Amino acid sequence: MRDARDWMPPLLRCIGTMLILVASVYAVGIEQHEQAQRAQQIAAIRSALDPAGLGAGPRDRQADLAQEVRLLRLQIAQGSDLTDEVFKNPWFQWLGLIGTLLIAGSFLVEAVQKAGPGKGGT
Repeated sequence: MRDARDWMPPLLRCIGTMLILVASVYAVGIEQHEQAQRAQQIAAIRSALDPAGLGAGPRDRQADLAQEVRLLRLQIAQGSDLTDEVFKNPWFQWLGLIGTLLIAGSFLVEAVQKAGPGKGGT
C-alpha cells in the first residue's frame, strides 16, 4: 500500500523549482533594464562631449575631461568577459528558463500521478 503523502516531495520540488524560475525571470529583467540605462547614459555623455575636444576655455576643457572620465567609468562597469557574455546571451537565458520550467512541470506531473491512484485504496 502506498503512503498517502507520496505526492508531497515531488510537489515541494515543483514549488522550489518554480521559485527559482520566477527569481531567474526577475533577475533577467533587472539586468536588461540596467543594461539599457547604462547604454542611455553612455549615449548622453558621448553626445554632450565636444567632438573636437576643444572647449571655449579651460573650464570647458575640465568639464569635457570630467565627462570623459564618467564615460570611461560607465564603459568599465558595462564591460564584460566571456562568462558574462554567455550568461547575458538571450538564447542561454531563454533555454535556461524553459529548462527550469520543464523540470518544475515534470515534478508537478509526478506529484499528480502519485496523488491520483493512491487515494482510491488500491
